[in-house]
Amino acid sequence: TEVRTAQGHYEYEEQTEAERKKLPGLPAVRLRGRLDREADKSKTVEISAAKVEEHVRNLYGAAELRHLLRDWKNFKKYGEKATRGLGVKHVSDIFGEEKFEISFKELENLEKEIRIFTGPDLPERFYLYLVGIVSKDSKVQFYFERRAVPLIWLAQSTNPCTLGRFIKKLLDAKDAEHQRKDFGFLSYEHFLGTVQQSLTELSTQVCVACPGYFFVGNHNQIVKKPENPVLFISATGIDFNAGASARAELSKYFYADLKKFKPGARDSFKARIKRTYHGIFTACQHFGVTHPTAIAMGLGMFLPEIEKEDVMAVYHEAIFEVLCENDYGFNTFFLNPARATPAAKKVLEDNKDKYHFRCKMLLHSKDGKALASELASRGFRTSFLNPSDCIAVMQGCIGYWWACGMGER
Repeated sequence: TEVRTAQGHYEYEEQTEAERKKLPGLPAVRLRGRLDREADKSKTVEISAAKVEEHVRNLYGAAELRHLLRDWKNFKKYGEKATRGLGVKHVSDIFGEEKFEISFKELENLEKEIRIFTGPDLPERFYLYLVGIVSKDSKVQFYFERRAVPLIWLAQSTNPCTLGRFIKKLLDAKDAEHQRKDFGFLSYEHFLGTVQQSLTELSTQVCVACPGYFFVGNHNQIVKKPENPVLFISATGIDFNAGASARAELSKYFYADLKKFKPGARDSFKARIKRTYHGIFTACQHFGVTHPTAIAMGLGMFLPEIEKEDVMAVYHEAIFEVLCENDYGFNTFFLNPARATPAAKKVLEDNKDKYHFRCKMLLHSKDGKALASELASRGFRTSFLNPSDCIAVMQGCIGYWWACGMGER
């Protein structure tokens, strides 16, 4: 198990120890010894203020623990904003008195439940082979930097990379037709439609679903393990705001000079978002979720400067239309639209005679993590959508904004 970090992204980059220390962000931490699954199945992981306090005291000593709790003024980058320490005596003053406990056996069982759902342009075997190439430790950063490049361009390079050679083989080999069929493509046109897209474009057709638990609830207080797990969903909106991938997406849908949608582009944009949400809701249905929760996807750091309000509207039209057109077995869908709340409410008001939902719809402004944990603790089958990005769903680095329960990213 490893937590990794990268320039411009917190997942990965090969670094020396000295470089790692200089790099702001998440430290690279590796669990060197794997757990002995058979020997450890009866053991339990405990997360509590008492355990945190015990480990900090053992690692740094009682005097440093007292300093951290009473006087520590947070990171230097906050400067004068941090004028005093926390002023508390115990870790429980921060995280509460409760404790979260889970057995190693349950952790192993949860791991076996992970499922990946893909759209029509990503046949299962092709997706798995693709991820196997672009998620290799030595190549994560390489392919992340080329996430906006159509796959077929990689194949046409004079010195193609591993992924380029793979695509070229499916294009030009003597038995290419047989190989394409073996990888799940129904026709040459089906294959061509896929490889003309980039990793970023294809990523909106991927949903990674994994049952698990939040061990904190409201106000980040540690909570007991709920009766039911929460289905963690990682899926990605369209990135209109990050480098080459954003430029490619913007040119597809907008006139840059006129700052408006191209003819027909609004409809195709909405169809793409609807496909993403259909994948998300299909994953929820597979796991028997009845009370899914979600925060706004694609409307934070991915939101374009062009047609902001209309883009917010399109996302919510897509969600609402999918929930009207399909019955996923939901009782209630909980949505925190965050900054897009006015747009979501307007869409509902403008279409109140048109929309006929197959489940109850509840807009709210609460912390999505805390809501999901509370629903799970009351015995409901629930989920939490974590808006993610290409490197998470295409390169094996699971979505990383789990701390943001209010849609603030």
